Formats: sequence, structure tokens, C-alpha cells
Amino acid sequence: MNNATRIFRVSALALAVAATAAYAHTGKTRGQVEAELMAAEQAGDVPGPAGVPLRAIYPSMYPAASAAPGKAREEVEAELMAAEQAGDVPGPAGVPLRAIYPSMYPAAETAGSTAHSGASY
Repeated sequence: MNNATRIFRVSALALAVAATAAYAHTGKTRGQVEAELMAAEQAGDVPGPAGVPLRAIYPSMYPAASAAPGKAREEVEAELMAAEQAGDVPGPAGVPLRAIYPSMYPAAETAGSTAHSGASY
């Protein structure tokens, strides 16, 4: 075997070792991935037809998804009442009622508005 062939083989071997090291998987283990997949399947989070989660297609087959804690009913009702009084509730085509009926609602506050009577200083 001549030197050129030997150098080529050593170079190819070194390149293969370097490529293997570069693509070495340092993330999750196979067991971790399998456990996550099993949990997703049991929860119905695996996509079904058209990418829709199976839980959405067959809700009776899966446990209900845990909801994030929300606002109390009284808080939501107070916010709705304030929005209705200010005209911020959407009307036709999603346009706020204040924009459709400006005379029925107080003027919207702008970032530069002040509580002065209009006198200049």
C-alpha cells in the first residue's frame, strides 16, 4: 500500500470520527422521548387528521385539559361594564361603538391629553 492510499484512508477515518462527534446527540435520551410521547398520547395532544389534536376530535376519550387560573366573575363583569360605558365594545365588523356613535360616549383619552381647562401657561 503506498503512502497516498494510506493518507487517504487515515484522512477519511478521521473525517468520519469528526462527523460522528459533531452530530452526537446530547439532548434527551430515547427513554425520555418515549415517556413524553406516551404522556402526549394519553392526554390527547398527538395530532390527528389535518393536524387537529385528538382531544379536540374525541373529547370524551381524553381527560380535560387543565386551564390556567383566570379572573373572577366579578372582575370580568366589571371590565365589561367599563368597556360598555366607554364605548370600547365592538360593534358591527368589529369597530368599537365609540367610533360609530361618538356622541353617545365620552371622548377617548389620548396620551397627550391633560385635565386642564384649555388655558395656556
